[in-house]
Amino acid sequence: MLFEETKKILEEAGWYEGRKIDISEHIKFLEDMGYEVFDAVKKWLEEFGDLKIVLEDELFDDDDDDDYTMEYSTCIKEIIGPYKKNINQDKKAGEKTIPVAEIANNEILAYIGESGEFYTYEGLLNSNTDNFWNSRFANTRVERPLTWIELGKDDHLERYLEKSGQ
Repeated sequence: MLFEETKKILEEAGWYEGRKIDISEHIKFLEDMGYEVFDAVKKWLEEFGDLKIVLEDELFDDDDDDDYTMEYSTCIKEIIGPYKKNINQDKKAGEKTIPVAEIANNEILAYIGESGEFYTYEGLLNSNTDNFWNSRFANTRVERPLTWIELGKDDHLERYLEKSGQ
């Protein structure tokens, strides 16, 4: 369930209960980029696609003269387009994934998996859509992200052993 604080922020960006936008262009774009579009990403794009969220954040503003803002985007062409190829976390996640959001001022990509879980390059971010949004905008931690190492899915040691011939 989305928290009221989270709903308010999403609504200011254009989201509303029952939102279902036309995603046919997004699906074609993703397929052209080499992605196999699955149900979880379709549902996400219909409800949350094409949102831009900009928040003033006093917690990180260390200069009284300038406002610090946090930006989030679910505009799929802007998120994936610059990469010119399929980027995913499929191998580590153990399922198909597609990037669906940029968080933290375009520095972090969030990927949705077929299961509806959210990943970053570091590991499992959130277990579902509501927790993803609530973790971003509510003043409470919904669940703790888990790194690939904690999930037992980091292949760093295996790659090291392969390179060293062990």
